[in-house]
Amino acid sequence: MSKSKDIGLTIEQVLQYARVASGLTRDVDVANWLGLGKSALNNWRTRGTIPYKTLIPILLEKGISLDWFFASGKHLRVPETLLTHHLGKDLEERSIAYKGEPIQLSKVAETLQYIQAIFARHGVEANEANMQLFLTVYESLSIEPELRAVTLERMAATLEAHSES
Repeated sequence: MSKSKDIGLTIEQVLQYARVASGLTRDVDVANWLGLGKSALNNWRTRGTIPYKTLIPILLEKGISLDWFFASGKHLRVPETLLTHHLGKDLEERSIAYKGEPIQLSKVAETLQYIQAIFARHGVEANEANMQLFLTVYESLSIEPELRAVTLERMAATLEAHSES
C-alpha cells in the first residue's frame, strides 16, 4: 500500500495534516519536523506516492494518532474481539485484586455492549483510555444504575462535544 490514493489521501492532504500536527506552515519546516529533507517532499509529489514505511514510524514517535492523521473525521472502531480481550483482561486483573472472586463472562459481555452502545450513540472513539474510564465509572456506580446511566451518557456527550471543537 504505497500510493496515496489507496486510502483516499493526496500528498497535499498528508502535508496539510503534518502542518496541523506540527504547527508549522512552510514545506521546508514540515519536512524538517518529519526528519526529512525538502527534496524528499518533492520526490513524494513527483512520484505521487507517500512512503508509509517512513511516515508511520515518524508519526508514532511524535505521538500523533494514526486514526486522526489518516482517517480524520471518520468514526473508526476497535474490533469487538479486541475490546472483549481488554475488558476481560481488565476484569481478570480486578478480580485478582478483589481476592479472586469469580467473574461471570456474561456480565463482561453485557457491560461491554452497554458501553459500546453509549460510544456509538455519541460517536466516541472506543479506545483503551475511553474504555478504562467508562469501566471505572460503570463499576463505581454499580449500586446506583440510574445515576450510572446518566453519568455515562453525560460523559460521552462531553467527549463528543470536545471532539467536535
